[in-house]
Amino acid sequence: MKGISDEDVFKLMDVFSIVDAACLIAGVSPNQAYYEDNWGEWGIRGSSNDPENASHVFSITLNALTNSIKADKLNAVIVLEHHNTKYLTQSSMSKNWLLTHDIDAKKTTIDRVDLVTWLKQKKVFPDVFFPQGRISDISNTEHKFYCPKLHMLIDAWEALFTADIQSTTIKKYIEEYMNANKSKYRGLGDTKESSISSLAEIANFDKGGSTIVGNPLHHFGIEERAEIREVKKQSINAQIYAEIPASNPTVSDADLPF
Repeated sequence: MKGISDEDVFKLMDVFSIVDAACLIAGVSPNQAYYEDNWGEWGIRGSSNDPENASHVFSITLNALTNSIKADKLNAVIVLEHHNTKYLTQSSMSKNWLLTHDIDAKKTTIDRVDLVTWLKQKKVFPDVFFPQGRISDISNTEHKFYCPKLHMLIDAWEALFTADIQSTTIKKYIEEYMNANKSKYRGLGDTKESSISSLAEIANFDKGGSTIVGNPLHHFGIEERAEIREVKKQSINAQIYAEIPASNPTVSDADLPF
């Protein structure tokens, strides 16, 4: 009888202890974790198959997970230790203090969905939780699902953020970018104009076909940052901004002193 692989075993886990999660993120089996009584810390028993930085990643990740749970930034079913680890805690010196124990890293559990969401927010994509890879793998030609057309299209779309467009449309710019660079992508050197046009239509967000001069972000306007809006709301600043004209007034030849 043949058993299943480690990867399949981990797929069966819907709920993880903090220790389990830290191990898997570090690229090692949860079975390698152990508790050092003398130091009062968790560690992992090394293996020849471990990533080079596994121990370092495990330690930092264990603390990061625990602290996020304490700060209510990661959902978990919390279990406290029974040992003499009582301490006072509070989020503000002006509030009442609470006497509590530390979190039990082996008994406190995290749901898989909550853990994956937390990892996405941190923009960390360990293979065991993201076997399909990540968005940045679009440009990885060694990825088993690499798609050269998708790679080229994403690059063209990203080029818009820094583009200096001279009197053309968004779609036309994307077409020109892909025609100029198609030979850089695997097997796309002979891509026909019609195919390029069809790809460009996917990334074309301006279906109205506006003629752009300069950078598209400036042309279509950028939403004000929240902190700038807050500054404008302040009474003195509101008056100052109100006195700034939306555009420069037109100056005629008759107004010039020469």
